Amino acid sequence: MGFYLFLVVLNFIGAGIVTLWLGYYLITNLQWYNYKIGRVLNNHHSPSSHLFYFLLPLTITLFSPIGGGLISIAVAFRFFKINRQGAKITKRVIRFFTLLHLCYILGIMAISLLGWYFLANHGIKLLYHQKVVITNPFLLSQIQQKGIEGIKPILNQSPLSFTPFKPMTFLPLISVGITLFLSNLLERLLFFRYYKTARKRLAKIDPIVIGITGSYGKTSIKHFLAQILENKKEKIYPTPRSVNTLKGIVKDINCDLPTDTKIYIVEMGARQPGDIWEIVKLVAPHYSILGKVGPQHLDYFKSLERIIFTKMEIFKSPRLKKGFTLQSLSNILNQITGSKDKSILKEEWNNWIISLEGKIEPISATLEGCRWRLKIGNNWEEFFTPILGKFQIYNISLAIYLALEFMDLSEIKQKVANLVPVSHRLQPIKSGDKFIIDDSFNGNLEGVLGSFQLVKGWSGKKVIVTPGLVEAPEEFNRQIAQKINRTFDLAIITGRLNRKIFQKELTIPTIIVENKKELEQVLAQNLPSGSLILFSNDFPEYL
Repeated sequence: MGFYLFLVVLNFIGAGIVTLWLGYYLITNLQWYNYKIGRVLNNHHSPSSHLFYFLLPLTITLFSPIGGGLISIAVAFRFFKINRQGAKITKRVIRFFTLLHLCYILGIMAISLLGWYFLANHGIKLLYHQKVVITNPFLLSQIQQKGIEGIKPILNQSPLSFTPFKPMTFLPLISVGITLFLSNLLERLLFFRYYKTARKRLAKIDPIVIGITGSYGKTSIKHFLAQILENKKEKIYPTPRSVNTLKGIVKDINCDLPTDTKIYIVEMGARQPGDIWEIVKLVAPHYSILGKVGPQHLDYFKSLERIIFTKMEIFKSPRLKKGFTLQSLSNILNQITGSKDKSILKEEWNNWIISLEGKIEPISATLEGCRWRLKIGNNWEEFFTPILGKFQIYNISLAIYLALEFMDLSEIKQKVANLVPVSHRLQPIKSGDKFIIDDSFNGNLEGVLGSFQLVKGWSGKKVIVTPGLVEAPEEFNRQIAQKINRTFDLAIITGRLNRKIFQKELTIPTIIVENKKELEQVLAQNLPSGSLILFSNDFPEYL
């Protein structure tokens, strides 16, 4: 009996290790992919990881919880060696592991109670492998008549065949599955409460709300508009950093939105149809901006049509006074091959949605800044900004048109001439005798190719540091590689996701780096005086 109990405890420990590891792997991936299980399963950067890190320990556990525990330790070591960024400890993660521990302990209790139930009611307790202790008089008499071989069918076909080792093999999977369900349910209930609080708080502050969306350029437009509207009389508050999801905006309203805010500028992002509409229902913008629309996040939307219809949800606000777009809504819809569905266009939109199509004329875009003409009313007005990148002309023009609802033109021109670049978006940095352009938050094809055009005329050595694009077709990264060949003298490739494409397509000297420490060493060794370094896009550490 002592050896039997030792094996039971050892198997429970093994199953516990498996449960902890599967839970950690699951919550880490959920955190990476915005707590969307669908994205973890369908849009993961390395789907084969699930086979190695999740299914392998789980499968071995079905045969041996002790073996599953040992394998879990081994794959965990490999995981942390490859992925330096695991789950960040947040309140949600703490709640998840609290539920996981509770489910596992309850599972142990259930197995133990079942074991004692069968022992008390049937007088039998199966030991490890074939060893049994039998006290039931009926079974003892059957053994005397038929022998031990004769009663095996009875043991195998009845509750008497119960052993803690059988349900124990399923305990990790059941514990993690129930925890995931309960965690999602709990988070939904908590979010519903936070959402109601956010609506009440926003109604109490009652600011003018400006909504901004688009496939790319949202964050830049938001920051440029906030700088132009900034004044000493009224509080202008944009959503921080790249916060653009419903949950992020709810948190921003509850925790950070100042009570004296007069204009609240809200960036709105989306991964599926309805995402923009959910934010619109919460904040109900008075003014809306639709930036450039294109095939960004195509892996999630599956079609350009779904992207366009989703972005247009920003104009459904019941309080909308005026909206602004780069293209007319009809021409945006014409991007959809073969689409004749114009039902989304409301007739009244023609009265208050202004298109800048045909009203922007770029003059120059250099490393000194951008100059262009913008048609306002019947006049063409000239603007200059120190912001880099020809594509930023269009983002700033949208901000100018909206700012005209609150300011006069001369003041706007002065603000535009003194705009400060958004961090990590074509941000120029002078470092000794080298010139750095930090464009690490630029994740769209048009912006990336535009930045290449900007640096093409640099007389010194040109170096690019990039992982390519994520959530984009392979063809986009091939285009980037071909453009790199014509523009740069050295390519430094970071990240694993697009490495094979670049290794195949690049013809200029190329260096592959595994981490940022290695990148620093490579840059120190390969940059002569007068070099230009472009940091183009950046991935999270786990990519």
